[in-house]
Amino acid sequence: MALDELYEEAQQAGETASEREPTPQSWGFECYGDAAGGIGGGVGGFVWFTTRAELMDFAGRLLPHFNPGPVSMDRALVARHASGVVDRVRARETTMDDGLVELNAVLRHFSQLRWWGQYQELLNGNRAFERKIRAWSRDMNGGDAESDTSPIGASEVASFRESLQEWGV
Repeated sequence: MALDELYEEAQQAGETASEREPTPQSWGFECYGDAAGGIGGGVGGFVWFTTRAELMDFAGRLLPHFNPGPVSMDRALVARHASGVVDRVRARETTMDDGLVELNAVLRHFSQLRWWGQYQELLNGNRAFERKIRAWSRDMNGGDAESDTSPIGASEVASFRESLQEWGV
């Protein structure tokens, strides 16, 4: 498939995934374009997939084309390297956390992921980004962002999910 076609597919799939409402079983990531703010970089957002396999497919096949990077870089080569990292994560030869670090190194000047995993992990996980997003959401909803990084309770799930739509806007 031609690079232009992969770009178009990445844009369409990314738009669909960014509009999808997550469920506790959903898989997704938060990423931003790794370019100067004046040319569209830096704004982050969440995208959601029904399964881990769909997330891995997007990350390994389309993510290098989602924010295509500088024209001076070989996007096809970057895409092959990104696919190799994701293949190792998919096969569980490396952890999701280690794969995130490796993928960000490969995708420098393209896209950068701050988090990827299952939506449930955002609700109650203990990684720094998961705690940060819960605190941010509570602050957005009138709570105390500085001290409350505890798991999202059942009464907070709807407002948490809605606040994720505002992330990066």
